[in-house]
Amino acid sequence: GCGSGRDSLTFLEMGYDVTALDGSEEMCSLASIHTDLDILHMQYDDLDFNEVFDGIWACASLVHLEKSKLPGIINKISKALKPGGIFYMSVHKGNFEGTRNQRFFAEYTKNELKDIFEAFPELDIEDIWVTEDVRLKQGGQEWLNLLVKKRY
Repeated sequence: GCGSGRDSLTFLEMGYDVTALDGSEEMCSLASIHTDLDILHMQYDDLDFNEVFDGIWACASLVHLEKSKLPGIINKISKALKPGGIFYMSVHKGNFEGTRNQRFFAEYTKNELKDIFEAFPELDIEDIWVTEDVRLKQGGQEWLNLLVKKRY
């Protein structure tokens, strides 16, 4: 989900051809205002692309997906990537899955992510690293960042 369009706008300003989507109609409207793009209103399950994208950016969006559904969505993302394509995702680091502040969150460990991606031999994990949430001053949420490349 592109959310407000912040990252989509950054990619546009860098000269990339951007296809932005979000599951929330309100976020699609907001992102359209910020980016001047037509934003696709889609849920993760609606992804149906075949080797269309050179890269897929899922920054803090898959964190709202139930853990049991992540492998199916990774499969759809893999199909959507061109050979040699790059996939980036970030999720909360930890062991929690459930609702906080009226929103669903799933946290992962490095080993959980590695285990999930073992089911996709066409995807090579290039790097996994941890970052702190820059929005929170004290005791912020840690994020797991994953960079994956689809084999040729």
